[in-house]
Amino acid sequence: MKKGIIIGASIGNCVHVAGVAHFLNLAQDEGYDTVFLGPAIDAASMEKVIRHYSPRYVAVGYRLTPENFVKIIPSFMEMNSRLEKKPLWLFGGTPKVAQKAKESGFFDVVFDSTEDIDECIQFLRTGIHAKDNIIEHYSQDLVSRIAQKKPYPLL
Repeated sequence: MKKGIIIGASIGNCVHVAGVAHFLNLAQDEGYDTVFLGPAIDAASMEKVIRHYSPRYVAVGYRLTPENFVKIIPSFMEMNSRLEKKPLWLFGGTPKVAQKAKESGFFDVVFDSTEDIDECIQFLRTGIHAKDNIIEHYSQDLVSRIAQKKPYPLL
């Protein structure tokens, strides 16, 4: 059963796509359909794709300077305000840029590059981000733990 669509891209003038691409790969493994837009996507281009797909989440990344990031975000906020069906917005970037993303109040979930893969998978499975003060509960027997970690090995 598919969980919905996640659109992913690096925004503004950022060409760093590895984080977004990796997140979308994890999302596919967890049953999401994904649409990868690539690097340096502006708000107008993003709006067209959001209107076409009506995604559950839009995952964006930015790994350049916080000063430039804060100049980009208003165009995405304005674009989002025009949407009838608003997706949840996910952000991933360096800790300093992630702090600016949090301060903007625009993003529903912010990843600051300090998360491990389990935290990302937990979010994709539950919609809860561990840094939102929610602690993952691990199964108490081996068979259940293996199932919980699937498709990744239990280390």
